[in-house]
Amino acid sequence: MKRLLLLLTLFTLHTGIFQAAVNNLQALVITYGELTDALVDSNSKMAAEKARKFASILGAIPLAGLSKPEGHVLKKNKEKMLELAGSIAKSADVEVQRKSYAQLSEIMWTLVKASGSIAGPLYYQYCPMKKWYWISNTAAIRNPFYGIKMLTCGSTSDTLK
Repeated sequence: MKRLLLLLTLFTLHTGIFQAAVNNLQALVITYGELTDALVDSNSKMAAEKARKFASILGAIPLAGLSKPEGHVLKKNKEKMLELAGSIAKSADVEVQRKSYAQLSEIMWTLVKASGSIAGPLYYQYCPMKKWYWISNTAAIRNPFYGIKMLTCGSTSDTLK
């Protein structure tokens, strides 16, 4: 009976950790989208705020609750992601923010592709002028690298459903 109770307790604990990790990953993707919107609007102040929020959520994701592929990608890239988010948060220059965001986007795509728990669809979109990628939750192109100047410049190169 004690064994059964212990197993049940461990299962409940593991399920709770897993759910927290999934919730945090989903929140990370949502905040990434908010960061994208700020860059589309060329709003460096809002981009900095969303980057701080992104870093906070990223720091709270428990590796223990992730699947092996998610955990591997996150463990390998978490420090770089935090560094890039920090660079965006510290800069008031939207062009500097966009450069860090481009690098962050590549890592994020690797993470969402490794994840089986991210709600989609998500679109991996490409800016031919900058040769940079970003992730969008809509098929419509809204280029965060040029904002209103070239809002619809780009194409979708991959989709995650």
